[in-house]
Formats: sequence, structure tokens, C-alpha cells
Amino acid sequence: MDDRLVGLAQSLAGCRGIAWWALSPTDLVDTVDLLHTLTQQLAGLQLAALAELDARGVGVAQGATSTAVWLRDRHRISPGAAHRAVRLATALHGDCALTGEALAAGAVNVEQARIITAAVESVPAEAGAEVKAKAETHLIGEAATFGPKELGRLAERIVEVVAPDVADRLVESQLVRAEERAWLDREFTVTDLPGTNRVRLHGWLDREDAAHLRAALDPLTRPQTTKDVPDERTAGQRRADALVEISRLVLTCRKLPRDGGERPRSWSPWT
Repeated sequence: MDDRLVGLAQSLAGCRGIAWWALSPTDLVDTVDLLHTLTQQLAGLQLAALAELDARGVGVAQGATSTAVWLRDRHRISPGAAHRAVRLATALHGDCALTGEALAAGAVNVEQARIITAAVESVPAEAGAEVKAKAETHLIGEAATFGPKELGRLAERIVEVVAPDVADRLVESQLVRAEERAWLDREFTVTDLPGTNRVRLHGWLDREDAAHLRAALDPLTRPQTTKDVPDERTAGQRRADALVEISRLVLTCRKLPRDGGERPRSWSPWT
């Protein structure tokens, strides 16, 4: 073991005899501040050692299925805490090395470091490494002012802050992907329920196709109330009746396709 760590352990042991009652209020405040900084720096050292241990596969070599499992059993901590520690350790000594340095210097705490690394990881790959670096640097600077809760809120929209033009392109790209996903996931099923006289309808449409369906249904879903006979159907019943009525109207058409008809749009509308 490194002699500096041995000396650190001895120094900590010597601190057990501090007479807290003899310290003035000002000294107590300064002491708590100093101990907080030292605690974060020690956590940074531990995470650095853990990252190296994980990179070398030491835990797996000793029979564990992963570094997190090794850490859980070795230190008797919860699986969740072990996984979070390993994930943070690898991030601080990988893509978020700058945050790792800030933690080692006591400039950020562990909670803030975890939020920063998660925010950097959440930046889409298409945004580029430069945007990730800007996001990390910006959040480290904000950590001097804001705690985990406020920092987390800033992190949610970090790309908009450090690269507004990139954020606009990402939003547009996400909308296109959402449209593609909605189109690809479209389906409609008609299922007879055994032992009953009922049939279940279920399906998904994208917004454009749903708009066409609503436009066809709406004129037929209005209550058919007269002076003498009120329409007592529920809204759901009126929609069901309208769907059946549309089907009947289509069946009266003499130009129905024989082989399933043509697709309502091109197969790849986004190309």
C-alpha cells in the first residue's frame, strides 16, 4: 500500500482525540467545512482506486461476476449502492475526467458529480464530443452555486444552454424518429372473445391517420335526438356505431379493391 495512504490513516486516527467541546462556534463551522471537503476528496480517491480495480478486472479474477458484485460483498453494501459507485468511478475516469479532478480537489461533492456525469452521458452521441465537454465544464462551474436539486434541473436542458443550435437539430431529429416509430408501430386487430357475443378491437395509429379516422367518424357520432326520442347512447357507443356505419357505407361502394387495396402512403415516407 502507498505510504501516503498509511500516513493518512494514521493522521485520521490521531484526530479521534479532538476535544470538540473546546472549539468556538467559528472553529466548529470551519471544521465542518473542512471535513466536508476532505470527505469528498477521500471519496474521489476511493473512486479512482475503484476505477482502476474495475479496469484490471480484479474483482472478476477473485471470483465475482462483476466489480459491483465484488464491491457489494467486500464492503457489505446494497447492490444498488455498489452499482452506482462503479458506474460513477468509471465515468469520472473516462469521459468525465474533468469532473473527477473537481471531486478530487473538493470543488464538487459526490452528489453533484453523479448528476454531472449522468447529464454528460445523456447528451446524444450525434451532438458530438465538443458539446459533451461544454456541458461538463458548464455544470462544474454551476456546482459552485447550486446544490444537487437545482443542478439536476439545469442538467435536464444542458444542451440548450451550451449549444442551442445543436439542441434545435436534435429536437427536429427526435420528432422525425417519433413519427417513424408511430408509423412502424401501427396495427389494428379484431378478436372474437370465446363464449361471448363480443368482439374486441385494438390498435395504434399515427396522428395523421388518426386525424383521417376522426374526420370520418365525427359526422356520424353526433347525438341523433328528436323531439320525441332522445339519443341515450354514450359517446363510446356512438363512436362504435359510427365505425360500423362507415364500414357499411364502404361495402356499398362498387369500387372496393380485390387484393387489399393500395398503401395509403409510400412505404418509407421519410426518405
